[in-house]
Amino acid sequence: MNIQQTIRKIIDGVKTHLADFEVRDSQLQFMDAITDICENKDSPNNIIAELPTGTGKSLGSLIPALAYTQVTNEKRSKDDTIKICYSTATISLQKQLLRDVELLRASGVDFKAHIVVGRGRFICKRNALALMRPDSEQANLLTEQNSGDKNNDVGLPPPESTTISEVEKTKVKKAIYQLKDDEWTGIVDDLDRELTMEDRTWRRVRADANTCNRQCQYWGSGCPFVKNRMDTESADVIITNHAMVFADLEKSAILPAPERTLHILDEAHHLVDNFHGTMERKMSFSALYDTCTRQLGAISTGIAMGSEIADIKNHEHEVNQRLVRVRDALLPFMQFLDDRYHQYAETLPVSERDKAIWRLDTNYITQSGMLDSMHVIYDDLVVVRQKIASVIEEINAADKELNIDEAQVIGQLGVHHNNIDSSCTLLTMYLNAKDTDAFWYKRHQAKGSASATLFGAKVNVSEDMKALFWERIHKSIAMSATLSNDGAFSSFNHESGLAQPSACEYRFNTPFTEAFQYSSLHLYPDFPEPDWRNETAHSQSIVDELIRFMSYHRAGLQLFVSKRQMNEVVSLLPPALRESTLVQGVDGARSQIIETHRKKIDKGELSLLIGVASFSEGLDLKKHYLTFVGIAKLSFGSFNEPRKITESENLQASGGNPFMQLTLPCAEKALQQSVGRLIRSIECRGEVAIFDKRILTKRYGAGLLERLPPFYREFHTRQQRYG
Repeated sequence: MNIQQTIRKIIDGVKTHLADFEVRDSQLQFMDAITDICENKDSPNNIIAELPTGTGKSLGSLIPALAYTQVTNEKRSKDDTIKICYSTATISLQKQLLRDVELLRASGVDFKAHIVVGRGRFICKRNALALMRPDSEQANLLTEQNSGDKNNDVGLPPPESTTISEVEKTKVKKAIYQLKDDEWTGIVDDLDRELTMEDRTWRRVRADANTCNRQCQYWGSGCPFVKNRMDTESADVIITNHAMVFADLEKSAILPAPERTLHILDEAHHLVDNFHGTMERKMSFSALYDTCTRQLGAISTGIAMGSEIADIKNHEHEVNQRLVRVRDALLPFMQFLDDRYHQYAETLPVSERDKAIWRLDTNYITQSGMLDSMHVIYDDLVVVRQKIASVIEEINAADKELNIDEAQVIGQLGVHHNNIDSSCTLLTMYLNAKDTDAFWYKRHQAKGSASATLFGAKVNVSEDMKALFWERIHKSIAMSATLSNDGAFSSFNHESGLAQPSACEYRFNTPFTEAFQYSSLHLYPDFPEPDWRNETAHSQSIVDELIRFMSYHRAGLQLFVSKRQMNEVVSLLPPALRESTLVQGVDGARSQIIETHRKKIDKGELSLLIGVASFSEGLDLKKHYLTFVGIAKLSFGSFNEPRKITESENLQASGGNPFMQLTLPCAEKALQQSVGRLIRSIECRGEVAIFDKRILTKRYGAGLLERLPPFYREFHTRQQRYG
């Protein structure tokens, strides 16, 4: 069978399993588009697609992708099969996807799907057993070196206690028993709530790349991480997140190689931000100074022990000397930056000084003398990085099983290597500073020059995304309900590096036209201005409207841009309505209050959800579970971050318009996401209210309204209400 025949067979199977299953026109068109890039050698290997809510993008992408891999892999060797990697930006969407996976399996489609998380989410049995030993039996090989009171003077935080309470050890013990009885996957996210460990406990027992190798006595199907990786290798569909996809690009240590992967990228409007996250560099002064002072003894022990295990030359003395030189160069460098930071902070209002971020332009970096100190630090750190890396690599290559104490020491050596590697990468960026990149210094709320972090980030990552991802992958489907701006994909094209002719572009129609026409969009030309100077009046007007809407709706959602205004509105609610309100972060975490909301609606009670930006995406409350959505303000995004400020300045310098090209597209996508919470199925009906008059009074507002769904519109003024 060819791909189209296989797709038809899968759809027929789903229809047999679900008698009322119907493939929508836009979904069929989407499948045809994917089939075209799979069958037609002259077509691009990538698709950019905007599919409104209800189009069925997960099944619409999975079905042709499965058909393609089934047909293609019949002609390929076992070691060269094409895998499907379906990535999302949120855990909630991964769980929704699993429902579609189970539907396809139940319909007779033979494939294996598997969720992938990072190594650090797995427990390591060896580390757990080491932690459960009595303190008196644990080797004291990681004792910190005492470097005197100087640590406190520079702001080095006090060392974290290495003692783990008996309560925490009992949790670890019970977790291991559950693992043994196959009652737990070994992933921290799946751990029973009563066994939730403290962060410092989990850091001691989690899997570590530096000691996770075949020499471990627990290596094999008994190790949660190894078992998960075996399942990954045998899976046809791998479900993960965008951050994991980008983090794994360099080594392909967990996911299949990009060259033999068909990537389905859901919520693709988050792709660029996720890629930026993997590309941002930083150097923590406290962490690096700690490495060069307190941790010298532990590092020396690790190198000496590792050299003996791997039977290689011991560079312990050289590494120690170089780290001491780094410490001596780091002290005046930290003080220099801290003094300059305080000079900068003095120019700001008192309320902003403790949280101010000091942006560094390339002129300052090259002319202030910073680079001289950086060169000295970098030259020694590069050698130390290489020496430690060689020890770890030789240990992993050696055919020797590590005991518990050796694994603990080598694992900690790997932590120091990662810290040094991060510092070297950041220093490299500064030593090769470009005007188009962003650099900044952030002081933390503590005393001393070590309580700061130095950052660097590329402003434009489109070329990196193109070279590292788009040009390497086998095929890709980038899709979202909000991927375009101003009727085109210009922002996504520019930011991601993916555009025609390398990709086909599609915008599909909504299947919910009737649902929108029987629902209302409420607009307020006379509402108070939504700026901070008038926020209390704006908040009170929102409360008045909430009282009116919730007098006849049972299920509502009110969205805010800031927690400050959210809290103010909540404080102004009348007691009766407040009792029926579930506030994000106050009445529980997101998942908890959504579950509570559903239960209240099932009981026939009134429930109003109140939250910020995270509630405007991934919230799927159909029909009677949500009939009203209120939007406090247009969300123009946070453009006070150093990277975004630099991007805006670069754009303006080249003759562009930062508001039109950066800020407004962000507001358009955020508004569409928020409005999209209401109509989630053909049966949905309800009302959306936008409590921001700018959508009617500003020139850009007409464009935003034009690209919203075709709701019946009602306008509210002081004199009258009309539609």
